[in-house]
Amino acid sequence: DAGLRDAVEHHVLVPTDSGGYAFRHALLGETVYDDLLPGERVRAHERYAVALADDRSLGTWAELARHATSAGQREQAREASVKAGDSAMRMAGPEEAFRHFKNALALMPETDPDVDAVTLRAAAAATAVGRALKALELLEERLARRAAGSDPAGRAELLAALATTARITESTLDTLAATKEGLGLLDGAEEDHPQIRARLLAAKVQALADRGRVPADVLAVCR
Repeated sequence: DAGLRDAVEHHVLVPTDSGGYAFRHALLGETVYDDLLPGERVRAHERYAVALADDRSLGTWAELARHATSAGQREQAREASVKAGDSAMRMAGPEEAFRHFKNALALMPETDPDVDAVTLRAAAAATAVGRALKALELLEERLARRAAGSDPAGRAELLAALATTARITESTLDTLAATKEGLGLLDGAEEDHPQIRARLLAAKVQALADRGRVPADVLAVCR
């Protein structure tokens, strides 16, 4: 209390409506933060992360991701980054969403079962802000790094996104070959995966249309 009173009297902190305190100016907060020793800084981020995780009304997913990352809590930072990206997309903020999804991918091991899903989210966000080439790069990198024997439906979904994204760029990627590979993977899958199959068929029709040929059987399936 004595320390808080001194800080308030010297116009460093001001009381907030929520019953807490805030720095009067952002630069004061940055100065105090920069003056912390590395260990003090990590412990402060750890306490913020614990408080935000215990009471989600205290801040955003993005804030939790930032504090967890700075505290070295990779798993919590990864989960919070994905949720922050999803939240940004719902709020029509694809640029921010892309940044969060990229952070999440940087924290995820290759064996994480959610890497494919987060890659697809990141690619969709990148495309939404006009960075289709970056989206294409993310998808190609993920396909190249995927372990042999991984879920074939996951690879098929990545190929569907790859073919669709490549079409809106000047890429020389063989989109027809990508869709054929994806459909072939689904033929051997244990489940039917109708949504992925529909996206692949739509991408195949687009690829064939670009070449000036759409077989009647493909049109019949798409109807």
